[in-house]
Amino acid sequence: MDDKRVTIDKELRHSVLDALVSTHDLNMLELVYLFTAFAISKDLHPLPPEKKEVISGDVFVEDDIYKLVAYLFKTDEPRRVAHELANAGMNFVKDKVAELQELREIFEFSDLES
Repeated sequence: MDDKRVTIDKELRHSVLDALVSTHDLNMLELVYLFTAFAISKDLHPLPPEKKEVISGDVFVEDDIYKLVAYLFKTDEPRRVAHELANAGMNFVKDKVAELQELREIFEFSDLES
């Protein structure tokens, strides 16, 4: 059964999402969508959460990000796969930050300044 809630990895929520929300005053649900899209662009594989944490109530499978995930991954559970992709995106960023890369390099924003 497809979970209608936004469920992500608890540790990644605290180490990545909470840090971005508190530092940059960003919307957590929008960040999850951003990390889902980022994971798709980096060709990352869905990463199931070690410990699940719900960060939002029901989200709609009709949202564009879920339609994209359903199409690309040929899945009947686009919300679960999207949230696992968000985990993969957050994990990728966390690892790169641990390697002392700056966010503008990770997200390739420095390429836009040319």
